[in-house]
Parts: sequence; C-alpha cells; structure tokens
Amino acid sequence: MLQNIFRQLSSEAVKVSQSPTVSFIVEELVRLADRAQLTMLLEQLSVDWEVVCCHQFASHVTQAVVNRCGYFIRKRSSLPPCTHYILSTTAAINRFSLTRFLFFADFL
Repeated sequence: MLQNIFRQLSSEAVKVSQSPTVSFIVEELVRLADRAQLTMLLEQLSVDWEVVCCHQFASHVTQAVVNRCGYFIRKRSSLPPCTHYILSTTAAINRFSLTRFLFFADFL
C-alpha cells in the first residue's frame, strides 16, 4: 500500500506538497519511507528546488525528506541512494541555482 502511495505521489510531489492538509500527511509518510521511496520522492521534489524550499508547506515536506536521508546515513556507513542523487543532481545544476538552493536550505 505504501509503495502505491509513493508511486502516485511521485507524479505530483511538488504540487501535493504545497497543500496545507496533504503536506502534513506526506511528512508523516516520509517517516515511513524506505530508501527507494525516498529517492523517488526526492527526484520529484528536485524539479523545483525554489518552491520546495521556500513554500510555506512544501518546505516542511522537504525538511522531512532531508531528515529521513539523515536516518539512512546514521543507520549505515554507506550513503543512501538519495544522497547520491543529491550529489549527482547538484553537480548538474548551474552554480547560481546551487547557491540559491544552499541559501534556502539554511532556513530548513
């Protein structure tokens, strides 16, 4: 069931995370996500870093995802797939966007 929810969520993660009601539910679901589900969600959120880092509700979802990545980092010595995705994504982002993302991430 959780896999189906994340599959549906992956198609509209940015839009759904902006909803006051649904963002709260997504935050709770992220706490239950495994590595694959977290990676899928992170890939969709990375479509628009500015929105998911600055929006009143979407930023909470982003924070929950980052916290969950921290769980996997602490759990294992090797980095989880979501962390590798962040590293490869940030390498592909132009310098200006990366600087803005890091600036906004400081507020999370």
